[in-house]
Amino acid sequence: MVSITINRYDFIVGIIIAYVYHAFGHFIQSIALKSYAPGTISGILSSLMLWYLFRTLEIDIIKYLGWSIIGILLIILNLILMYKLTSIKTNK
Repeated sequence: MVSITINRYDFIVGIIIAYVYHAFGHFIQSIALKSYAPGTISGILSSLMLWYLFRTLEIDIIKYLGWSIIGILLIILNLILMYKLTSIKTNK
């Protein structure tokens, strides 16, 4: 909503790129584990749709790599926080 209001989409595009990185991680997990990792199929399909959208809108992904790194860091921070919160709850 903020991006629409101020007409700046840098952060949103960066988050979307970070999501694609995250979805790619599920694909790598499936290969490494030699079994299905939850989120792999939906991650691949949504990444293909996002790639098509970026190509159609002619969005220069390189321009948004800085924001995508911030997005990846937020995702990693979220994963660490969720791991800590779930391990606290399961250890009681």
